[in-house]
Amino acid sequence: MSEMIERAGGGSGTGDATEAKQDTIIAAIGTPAVDLAADIAAISAGDATEAKQDTAQTAIDKIPKSDGVVTFNATALASIQTEANDALVANNLDHLALTTDGAGAYPNTVVDSTILSKILSKVANGDTSSYNNTTDSLEAIADGVAAIPTTAMRGTDNAALASVLGALDSAAATGAVTDTDVAMAYIKQLVTDVIALTSAVGTNMVVTGTFTTGSATVPADTDRNEADDYWNGCILVPLTGDVAFQPRVIDDFANSTGVFTLRKAFTAATGTVTYAIIPRQDSVPTGFKDIWCTAQINDITITTAGADKDFPDVVVAAQGAARGLPLNSTCTEAYLLMMFDTLDTSAAANYIKTAADDIRVMIDGQAWTDAPIAWASVAGDWYTPASGMASQVIVGANNVVLATYGVTTTGAGTYHVGTDETAASKALESQGATLALKNVRTGLILYYKI
Repeated sequence: MSEMIERAGGGSGTGDATEAKQDTIIAAIGTPAVDLAADIAAISAGDATEAKQDTAQTAIDKIPKSDGVVTFNATALASIQTEANDALVANNLDHLALTTDGAGAYPNTVVDSTILSKILSKVANGDTSSYNNTTDSLEAIADGVAAIPTTAMRGTDNAALASVLGALDSAAATGAVTDTDVAMAYIKQLVTDVIALTSAVGTNMVVTGTFTTGSATVPADTDRNEADDYWNGCILVPLTGDVAFQPRVIDDFANSTGVFTLRKAFTAATGTVTYAIIPRQDSVPTGFKDIWCTAQINDITITTAGADKDFPDVVVAAQGAARGLPLNSTCTEAYLLMMFDTLDTSAAANYIKTAADDIRVMIDGQAWTDAPIAWASVAGDWYTPASGMASQVIVGANNVVLATYGVTTTGAGTYHVGTDETAASKALESQGATLALKNVRTGLILYYKI
């Protein structure tokens, strides 16, 4: 622009002349629309912007490219790695492969109900505490799979099947169950035990129940409502538990407590397990009961001449009653019991005279001639000092429960006890003048089976 002005002014000249000429030209053409100072400033600013753009490009060039040639410097890389690592730690992701996660069998830092927790645990909310790496890990599962026999479990000659079940000729197992015997061995052991039990106690099972109190000697079932002594002589057999199938004879049963008193203790306490009561099947009675007269006779006189004499009656009630045998029992034997004192009124010692006399037991409807002899005298029985007194006890030697005598096998009835001269000519006779029997009591000891 200054060149143009100079040419317009006719060449070079002094500064004042030139300036004057410029003023003249400017006045002629007006004020320029362009602010030269501003333009010059803008040009300088543009140079600064270009410098900043260069700096920015240099930084951009540091961003990693797909060719991997350009990268951050070491400081930037270290900072980025620190931030990334902090983020992994903050979310417990460092426990995946670097940091331990407790010494237990399950991961401590996996939060319940997360996807990972539900992969590990079958609990509804994904509770990882149910996970156990010793059994649930991939390696443990693989070990379990490897242990499965690969040979198909079928066929009579299959080795894998035989190793578990055994063969028909496998010997019976003995003692406690272990993992060394095959199934057939235990089947034979069980069958052998059942056969032995059946042989020992018979096959007629009476009742079953459940002990309410376990014991080795006095187990109890308070739900039993049978009378006292009802189960005496029967066999008690626990069906489960530590003493299963150990038969024991019941010596006593108490209704009020349901307690079974055993003749021999179990090897351990029964526990509150199920049991069976089984009757004995051999010839030995399973229980006995003694029943006495309800009123004694104070005086019975025996003289040298035999005469009919009645002793106290013994009344045995119906089965299940207090003075009767247990329900469903069979009376197999009964023997006379007598207790009394003998008083001699002569001047010499006295006793029963001969061995030909007896005491008989007769049930209602019988005759004395048919009544069984409960006790037969022997000369010298009931010895009593002169003018003295002696206590006597008689236990009859003969069973008075026989079908031919008309005695019922239920045991129930009124038993008349006496010595008879009129019909049987077997009344007792004294050796001396008079032998007085005082406070005479009679009873029966009854043996029964259930």
